[in-house]
Amino acid sequence: MNKEIKAVVFDMDGVIFDTERIYQNCWKSEGADYNIGDIQRLYCKMMGASSDEIEKLFKNEYGNDFPFQKYRAQVKSKINEIIETNGLPFKNGVMEILEFLKENHIPVALATSTSRPSVESHLKRAGIKEYFDYIVTGDEVSKCKPDPEIYLKACRGIGVEPQFAIAIEDSFNGIRSAFRAGMKTVMIPDTVMPDDEIIGMLYGKFNNLLEVVEFLMK
Repeated sequence: MNKEIKAVVFDMDGVIFDTERIYQNCWKSEGADYNIGDIQRLYCKMMGASSDEIEKLFKNEYGNDFPFQKYRAQVKSKINEIIETNGLPFKNGVMEILEFLKENHIPVALATSTSRPSVESHLKRAGIKEYFDYIVTGDEVSKCKPDPEIYLKACRGIGVEPQFAIAIEDSFNGIRSAFRAGMKTVMIPDTVMPDDEIIGMLYGKFNNLLEVVEFLMK
């Protein structure tokens, strides 16, 4: 086990679950009802952000009269319909890394901007909740990613100083949050690739969680 690493903190969507494409497609498909053509331009900024921050993004883009709450409810309904029908797909290597960390007695936390009810539902549905020693959700912090609060709280929850923990992320906002918390930031790009700013914050970049296991074993 890599001696510099004493704990691992995961983001959820796009890292544990292969859900970012589902989310992006739903924001796009439901956006047709609101004359929103190109959601991709905003989606990078949306990833890892709180609902309040996402609402600000839309109102800055489309005006204060934009019916964001109605749009968001429509998107969530579509997402839930897809998940109920098809289940929650894991990202490659999820069970392998969770088992590896458990076998090596490495503390594991989850730091996600998703709300507690959704997180609890997703983890229970997938049967992996017991692998996490501590969970922090977006509705349990005053400032969401890219603010470092959620990662600092996660590290406190598992009793590890941030510099001895890695954060596994797929979003720019998540990388910024973990980096500002003083953690070792690891990115597994999902729907967006890192730019020069993000690359400068990375401790490592991998294609999947199986590669992270190999790295931790060194």
